[in-house]
Amino acid sequence: MAVLQTGAFRGAGVISQQEHTLPSIFDIWAQQSLADSVKPAFKHVIKFIGLWYPKETKSVNKWFDELYLGFSLFLDTYYFKNYGGSFSENFYGMKRINPKTSQTPIGKDRLKSLFFISVWPYLRGKLDELQAKLSEVAEARRTSIAKFFLKYYPYFKTLLGAAAILFQIAYIFNYSAIPTPFLWLSNSKLIKLTPEDLLKFESIPLHLQDAGLLTKLWRFLVSIPSVFGRLFTYGLFFVQFLEFFYASDAAKELTTSHQRSQPPVHPLMKLSEPEVLTMEIDKCPLCFRRRINDTVLSVSGYVFCYTCIDSYVRREGLCPITYLPATPDQLIRLYKNNNSNNSD
Repeated sequence: MAVLQTGAFRGAGVISQQEHTLPSIFDIWAQQSLADSVKPAFKHVIKFIGLWYPKETKSVNKWFDELYLGFSLFLDTYYFKNYGGSFSENFYGMKRINPKTSQTPIGKDRLKSLFFISVWPYLRGKLDELQAKLSEVAEARRTSIAKFFLKYYPYFKTLLGAAAILFQIAYIFNYSAIPTPFLWLSNSKLIKLTPEDLLKFESIPLHLQDAGLLTKLWRFLVSIPSVFGRLFTYGLFFVQFLEFFYASDAAKELTTSHQRSQPPVHPLMKLSEPEVLTMEIDKCPLCFRRRINDTVLSVSGYVFCYTCIDSYVRREGLCPITYLPATPDQLIRLYKNNNSNNSD
């Protein structure tokens, strides 16, 4: 009872009867972010190198997904064998154990873990690419299998996303010791590494050693993809929010309420319609000089120099004479026929 009372609650972390400390939900999110951002980071590096060596990196770009799959399997197999978890899990001081035996995964359990860590993201990416390609094909040319896939694959992705959210909510409120459905399918759970675990390692990874300059530098370099990945995710979310907002009725009402109460006045002088009508027929109402490249604004019918009216409409969005809303698409160039046919 004393052990249970003194067990600190860290997010979703509690000390169980086997004295295993579960990582907090923030550790889980950080680990997932690192795992998801390593591949894009490598891809950007390859693209950057390709600016100078396009021929040499062409094959790498073509087979990048397969090459990264092989690298991921090699790296995570090594970390599972030596440290009991994947690279990203070990980086944040975690390992996997069997919930019943409390032993690190071996045999089928390890293979299942490697499948969901390395192989499944590869397959998910290929399925997403297939969905995008099939969506571009005309419906009449799609096979029955393609139609079935396009109809039910989005539901499958939604189901996985909902399951992930439910598992994390249950983990946060301490109803479950497993934060993701893939861990449950792998018959594994994550726990924090203990000092005893570190002593059992043949060689302690640099990021788990005592703090030092080299250790801090290594942690910083490895965490860069995770940080930029999260920032990129937040940026995409913000862009999607803006797109949703500007497409909504609230944005239209807000835009209408902030429209100019008075139309802009031309910087030289304000001309009324009667004044424009009494001008010489070849003068531009904006520059007051002989028109060059006659252009009519279709919303009002007045003729201007192309340069004058184009810049004005782009800047103000209005006809300078009638104040009707206007866009550059409503400009119509007029062409004069200077050839005269003289008859005797």
